[in-house]
This record gives sequence, structure tokens and C-alpha cells, in this order.
Amino acid sequence: MKIWTLNSLLIIVTFLLTLILISKVLRERRAPGSTVAWLLIILLLPYVGIPMYLLIGDRKVKRIALKKAPLYPKLNPLLLSGESSEIKCIINKSSLPTQTQNNQFKPLSTGKETYQNIMHLLQNAKSSIHIATYIFGNDLVGKAILEVLCEKASSGVDVKLLLDGVGSFWFPRYKLKRLTKAKGAFAFFVPFFRVPFSGYSSLRNHRKMILIDGKEAILGGMNISKEYMGKLRDEKRWIDFCFFISGEALTDFENLFMSDWSFATGKFNEPTQSFSFAKNQGSELIKNQTPIQVITSGPDVAGDPLYDILLTQIFLAKKRIFIATPYFIPDESLTRAIELACRRGIDVQIFVPLHSDHVLPDLCRRSYLRQISLSGGIIHYFYPQMLHSKLTVIDETFALIGSANFDMRSLLYNYEVGVLLSSKHEVQLIKDQFDPIIKSTRLAHFVNYTGSNYIEGIGRIMAPLL
Repeated sequence: MKIWTLNSLLIIVTFLLTLILISKVLRERRAPGSTVAWLLIILLLPYVGIPMYLLIGDRKVKRIALKKAPLYPKLNPLLLSGESSEIKCIINKSSLPTQTQNNQFKPLSTGKETYQNIMHLLQNAKSSIHIATYIFGNDLVGKAILEVLCEKASSGVDVKLLLDGVGSFWFPRYKLKRLTKAKGAFAFFVPFFRVPFSGYSSLRNHRKMILIDGKEAILGGMNISKEYMGKLRDEKRWIDFCFFISGEALTDFENLFMSDWSFATGKFNEPTQSFSFAKNQGSELIKNQTPIQVITSGPDVAGDPLYDILLTQIFLAKKRIFIATPYFIPDESLTRAIELACRRGIDVQIFVPLHSDHVLPDLCRRSYLRQISLSGGIIHYFYPQMLHSKLTVIDETFALIGSANFDMRSLLYNYEVGVLLSSKHEVQLIKDQFDPIIKSTRLAHFVNYTGSNYIEGIGRIMAPLL
């Protein structure tokens, strides 16, 4: 009798949760494929679907995200040169910062070059070092950078190290305590123990920023780990991309970091430093007046600007669309936009690793890549190492670079940061990054075999859940 009562209670609770979650999924702003996928798994496999949704399904966790102060105040619409009027409208509606002009931009194409620049900036920091990273490796790279941070903190530099609670979960806490003893500080963006069944698991900070003295920064897709960077050249190291920025855009990056830091530490009422880059500050560094538009995405941003900007610009493409990404899992709208670009005669080229570091995304990407290939797009498989670069170039005046992958987890869920370049010179610099990549790729050929359609179909169903 007691067992029957417990079983009945479990059935009733499961039924109620199913109804609640179905209602929630239907009310959320999701792509049709994502909505159908979640409805199917919740209805058909409730004991799997319900916990999965509670862990990773909630897109904008409002009760949590609202605790985080808005990144930027409401901005008046400004029409600046370079960007299309459609993109400007999306930027203004999302309350993103306005485009800055007085900047210097420099690509960092290798892990060795990036590491050398990071160490140089850290060792010469005078007032502040603010670092946000998804993964902080427990290896020689992490050790070397932590050593410098401790030295700088003990000398009076304001050192703040922000790590993601899942990405850097395995880094030993006792090693980080050295930083606090040196009068620096570290924090975890949603620690792992707060993740299960709380909605926090969707709040992953995937932003990667190294900010020095409020004047200089290194950003991009590299985590602080030996897989991405190092003192010496390593043939096995992942291929990735970072970039150096100095100038007015640093105000936006510093304010973004301090917003994330306040959220992670829970000190919302504590006064934070105000950053404002004067136009004559560090003017000796500003040789080229590079226009830079900071694009942030996540629960703390109105709408989904990264996704919306990409989708809009793909529809506006006139000549070419080049995309490099470690994980290519678009939704139906992005896939259809790229497919139509192929049919319009646009030069569409997608660069992905032959095998990424995760099997499931590789399975799920096949049907999307096949659809684009059959429409006339060119798919490149990079085979020597893992390709982790995140580059999108469209025509001559659009390049989007930063931390976001070309998948729905990055574009709709994670906290991400990107830079939109609209100057022909800088866009060409990003386009040039594809030249060494293409030399180590082979063209994809999709061969039909028994069961391939079924396997790709399963991947298509699972893709919206990733």
C-alpha cells in the first residue's frame, strides 16, 4: 500500500511537472525545431526530459538574470559609418553600447603569439588586471599566468580572476587561495554546486577577456590552457584566434567585466569602479582609427543580438560568407538563410574540424552541413588539429569575432562577447586568417549509405537540445 502510494505520488508529480514545462516551452521564444524537440522528450521520456530541461533547458532564467545589473543604459539610436542600417537597428534595440572609433586592433593568430602578448601585458600592468575565462587550465600555462597574477597582486595591482563554475570546475581551489593571500581576488561564475536543478546550468560565462589598466585587452576564443596557447610552438595545439585591442572600446569591456564580477561575487550594492576612456588617453598607441562595435549576448542582454545580427547579415550578403567554427549546429532559420545565400550565388564556405573534441556535436552537424553542401556551399574539414577558431566574414564590411561558436548554446544561452568590425582593412585582416586554415583542409563529400538518413535525422532531433 505504501509503495503504491509513493508510485501514485510520483506519477501525479510527473504529470503536473510535464504540464507546467510544456506550457513554459510553448511560451518561450524558441525556434520551431527546438520547441518540438523539447516537447517530444518531455512527453515521451518525462523521467529523462524533465531533469534535462531543469538542468539545461531554460533560455533566459529571469529570476536569476534580473539580479544582474543591466550592462548598458538605454541608448539613443545613432547612425554610424560602416554598419548597415538593419544591423544598427538591432544594436540599438538590444541596448548595446554604441560603436567606438578611437581604437587600435591587431590579430593574434597563434597560441604562441597570444601567450607572449598576454605575458607582456600582465608583467607591465600598472593599476589593474581583470581576467575572465571559461577554462583555466591546471597545467604549465595556468601555473605561469597565476604566478604573474600573484606577483602583481602583491605589488598593489588590482587583480580579479573570474572563472566559470563548470568550465574551470577541476582547477584546484587551494592554488587560487595563493592569489587571495597576495591580496588579489578570484570568483566563480555560478559554482558547480549551485547548478543541479536550479536553472543555473544555462548561465555559463563563455566570455574570454584579459583587460589591463583599462587601456588594453586581449579577447577571442582561447581559454587559458595548454591546448590553446603556450610559450613554445606546439604542432598538437588547437588552432584558435585572439586579438589585441586598445582604445575607447575598453570602457565597454571593463564595464562588462565588472557587471559579471558583481554577479559572481553577489556584491551588487558595492560601489564599482567607473571606467571611461578619454580620447587622448594612450593616444600614442592609437595609430589606426579602427571602428569597433562590442556585441554581448546572454540573459543580461535584451533579445539575442549575436543571433539576430548573424541571421540578418546572412540575408543581406552580396558576395561571400566565410564561417569558421569548432561546432556548427545552427537552427532551421540560420540553415535556411545560408541555403538561400548559396542559391543566390553567394560564395559560402564553412570551415569545421574533421573531428572536434565532442562526438555528439559532430553527429548533429552532419545534416546541416549536407543541406548547405547540396545547395552549393563548400564545406572544409580541417584535419591536422582541432579547429577552435570562431570567425565569420560576410562581404567586405562585416567580420564577427569573439567567444561565440556557431551553435545555439553559444548564440542563445551562454554569456558571450564579440566584436563587430566594419572597416574594410580590418575585415580583410580577418579574411586573411582563413588562408592558412584552408591549406590544411579537405573538401567534404557526403556519401549516402544505409542508415545515414536515420542517423542524421536523430542528430537533427538532438541538435536543439545541445
